[in-house]
Amino acid sequence: MAATGGYAQSEEQKALEARKEQLEGEIREINRLLLGQREQKGRVLDQMEALDQKINRHQQLIRITNQQSNLLNRQINTTIRNISKLREDLEDLKDDYARMIRKSYANRSKQHRLLFLLSSTSWYQAFKRMQYMKQYTQFRARQGREIQAKTEELALLNQDLTRQRKEKELLISQNRRVRDQLLS
Repeated sequence: MAATGGYAQSEEQKALEARKEQLEGEIREINRLLLGQREQKGRVLDQMEALDQKINRHQQLIRITNQQSNLLNRQINTTIRNISKLREDLEDLKDDYARMIRKSYANRSKQHRLLFLLSSTSWYQAFKRMQYMKQYTQFRARQGREIQAKTEELALLNQDLTRQRKEKELLISQNRRVRDQLLS
């Protein structure tokens, strides 16, 4: 579900970006026409109409950047939730791993392991105990790798969050610039 939501947001982001570029092109064209009309000392009504279109396009551009900003806010919030969940999972894994290491340390002597095997009542029980010790060691290694993988995933999510926040700041500054142009 999260992958689908990310894809939908990405498609929405692309559509908004395309509309934004179209509006910026229309604004440039209107500015070119206005400049041409001034040079030709064109009619005031044509100039007013062109200015009205320019204002309209600027307002649409502001709406588009606001929509992009809102979309980024949703993405940022999703990323923050994912980071929070991942941190909780990582803490649980680390706590479990630490408990396991402490127990393992308390029972670490070779004599203890040897006594554990020799105290078996049968060869089959000794074999099973040997398998248990081997599985326990493999589990510890797997849990260590899982902690490392979650730590790396957390670092990537933090990088993504930083990128999203920078993108949002850029949109906000673009929005301010368009508003200033509109007011001038």
